[in-house]
Amino acid sequence: MIEVSAPVPTVQKMFRLRWNIAAELKAEAGRESSREGRRVTETEIVERLLKKHLKIQ
Repeated sequence: MIEVSAPVPTVQKMFRLRWNIAAELKAEAGRESSREGRRVTETEIVERLLKKHLKIQ
């Protein structure tokens, strides 16, 4: 049986990043996708890092 959770509301944010940071973020999303065998988005990585930095779950 597949458990379905309620959708989590999101808010759109727009950021400007330095070119080298944006390029590395994109590359890391590709590397993680290959390692995990599923699509890992840049947003997912940024969200994970912000949660860690802000000490939130």
